Amino acid sequence: MKKILTGVLNRNEQKLDYYLLQNYPNPFNPATKITYKIPEESRVEIKVSNILGKEISEIVNKIVQPGVHEEIWDASSFSSGVYFIRMTAESAVSQKIFRNTIKTLLLK
Repeated sequence: MKKILTGVLNRNEQKLDYYLLQNYPNPFNPATKITYKIPEESRVEIKVSNILGKEISEIVNKIVQPGVHEEIWDASSFSSGVYFIRMTAESAVSQKIFRNTIKTLLLK
């Protein structure tokens, strides 16, 4: 059974090395930087959804090496509003799954 992680502490209060930081700047126009960290090779997906939950953009969908990574989301073709950035990372080695969602605001 795969262990699903949803934050920076697991049930045993052990610190985990998966992070999805708040995008910067926030609010933003027209682009924002998304920073994340993974401790081991993992399949990473970062997707953006609108307030209704509809996926509108896929930022990352690939196997990523350990370390800190930055991605830019160019939202110039989207309207002002609240959006949700969701990261899912599944480790190829330990079978852990990390999920986290952050809220961001696009102002035009």
